[in-house]
Amino acid sequence: MVRKKFDLKENLLPGISFRSVRDAIRAAGVHLLSADELCIHLFAPDIRKAIQNNARATENVSYWLQLRFIRQLWAASSDQNSPEYEFHWGNILDLCRELKLRIPDVTQALVDLDIITPASQAEGVHELGDAGRTLAAQKALKRISRDRGQVLLEKVVHAAVAYNQQGNLTYRIDKIYLFGSLLTGKSDIGDVDLVVIAARAYQPEESQEDFIHRDQMLAQKLGLPSFFGLRTCSTEPRKYLQKISPYLSIAGECTLITLKNNDEEIKMVYDATTGIFL
Repeated sequence: MVRKKFDLKENLLPGISFRSVRDAIRAAGVHLLSADELCIHLFAPDIRKAIQNNARATENVSYWLQLRFIRQLWAASSDQNSPEYEFHWGNILDLCRELKLRIPDVTQALVDLDIITPASQAEGVHELGDAGRTLAAQKALKRISRDRGQVLLEKVVHAAVAYNQQGNLTYRIDKIYLFGSLLTGKSDIGDVDLVVIAARAYQPEESQEDFIHRDQMLAQKLGLPSFFGLRTCSTEPRKYLQKISPYLSIAGECTLITLKNNDEEIKMVYDATTGIFL
């Protein structure tokens, strides 16, 4: 069963709510990240609270200074040659060391729920899984009517048509599948669950090498982030559609595979080659 939504009040692990995980993913603001980097943001509220309660808090440590200290103290907790930090912030360093002991368990729990993918052996970094992207976008929204959900679905399909008509695209919206509550008879829904499949948009007689070069040049022009020296527009179609409404929950091809394996109901609502199926 594909887990589409999380109860933000529930805990991933004792003391770590899904709301905290969501906020940490948003704060990290990247598609590729290390477990250590994610946990800096995940445990930042605990470290900030400890800074506020520290005896030196009488010196009026500002909020912004606390934020800067969090990263410095996190790094210093692994450094055996930090006498100045040990003298002034020894209790905070001890807290950071205790929190770092939780990283393996936190990482495994996130992987088990597909919030992050297993780390690549070469680089030791994780990507957000489909559940992680859904969690990052999740808000405490009121339920909407089935009719409003149908209107949003139509907007998505027509937006896909318009998107694909743009010139010089490197990735187009190939297929869109609907699943979840809008396919049921419920009168209200939490969101519109979609799988969006992107495909390379080759120009006539364009080689793979030329395509990759054009994709990287377009990504650079758009100011997209670079990962290990490479840029790509591969996620732009999904990001384009997600901007339509916070009531859209957009997943990728991995979710489609899971849905099919579990024999869950899905419906193709758009195909760039053969047309619209609404």
